[in-house]
Amino acid sequence: SAEGGESFRVGSEALQRAARSALALLDDRTRRVLDARYGISSGMPKTLQAVGDMEDITRERVRQLTQGVLKNLQSGSLRLPSETEETRATVRAVLEYFGGVALEETLLSYLGGTVEGDLAALRFLLFSLQGVTPARETQRTNTHWTLVRSPLPRSEEEPLALEIVLEAAETFLGTSGRLLTDDEFLSALRRELPAPLSEAALRSFLSVAKRVIRTSL
Repeated sequence: SAEGGESFRVGSEALQRAARSALALLDDRTRRVLDARYGISSGMPKTLQAVGDMEDITRERVRQLTQGVLKNLQSGSLRLPSETEETRATVRAVLEYFGGVALEETLLSYLGGTVEGDLAALRFLLFSLQGVTPARETQRTNTHWTLVRSPLPRSEEEPLALEIVLEAAETFLGTSGRLLTDDEFLSALRRELPAPLSEAALRSFLSVAKRVIRTSL
């Protein structure tokens, strides 16, 4: 893995335990609703309507219960076991390591989980974190997770926005006129950016792009 990546590996069991321990704090019905909605036990998330039908409540009530729990987790109102808090902090740290932009598969890989078994648990943990939000697919990017940062002190420089990096990458590739090796491209692109960006973050930013394609020769 990239430098520093090994410190993020919590493993599959820790991801599962963290999700289950959060659910364990809820009353029976709310726990069933959240478990079914995110597919934590089954690995198969259900729609609002499907969960509502299962519990004989409206889809709006399912949404209210879900959002209420997530809000309490984000604010810290629900007191979680220390191990669970450590796992959630590590999930956030991985996203920060990648500059606040990452694909689910990338996060899972660095956390030591598997797409087949741990994706549902990871999604639930990401939704439970303050300032972490999914970004839907656009013409330029694939679906990914982002970290919404609080306003920075004036003395600190604003982090590079994803759009700035992708614009620079697309422009550079469009004018280079030749195929570039991975290292050549990354080195040249970093010189084009208006502010520093770690290699791990730059690679993660580019991994969500649709128009910047990496090929095997």
